[in-house]
Amino acid sequence: MPFTLDDVLKKAEMAVRAGGEIVRRNFGNISSLSIQEKAKDDFVTLIDKESENRIKSILKGFFPDHAILGEEMGILGESPFLWILDPLDGTTNFIHGFPFVAISLALLREDEIVFGIVYDPLRDDEFWAVKGKGSYHNGRKLKVKESSGLDGTLIATGFPFRSK
Repeated sequence: MPFTLDDVLKKAEMAVRAGGEIVRRNFGNISSLSIQEKAKDDFVTLIDKESENRIKSILKGFFPDHAILGEEMGILGESPFLWILDPLDGTTNFIHGFPFVAISLALLREDEIVFGIVYDPLRDDEFWAVKGKGSYHNGRKLKVKESSGLDGTLIATGFPFRSK
């Protein structure tokens, strides 16, 4: 049975929320024994892996023919449909008990991003966008503020943590 894009989005939302439950349940309870350093200042925890496994399991249950690229465990399968997953975006924050983390998931169809979801499990806050249908925050459509310059706008940036 083929799925509609709305069905796929609902199933993806179910998957990130299941991974988010693992992150939420373990926030503030991380032990040093469950932390590994992949590269200088680049960490992975057992929670990253558990969240990734849970999300992959749900996606594979709904979409057995789709491939999944997870940050921690690499690519699983080959398909024109590729899920791209970061099961705990903000691992360094998570390790330090700094409450700004998310789960990021996108679906690529051939060479085109179809949609993406960013879910903050600590606040139960969800952003998602569908190609050609706009962006949403907790189900409410977002609007772009009209502006011809930088006056009155908000600009945010992140600094690469590996680059000094």
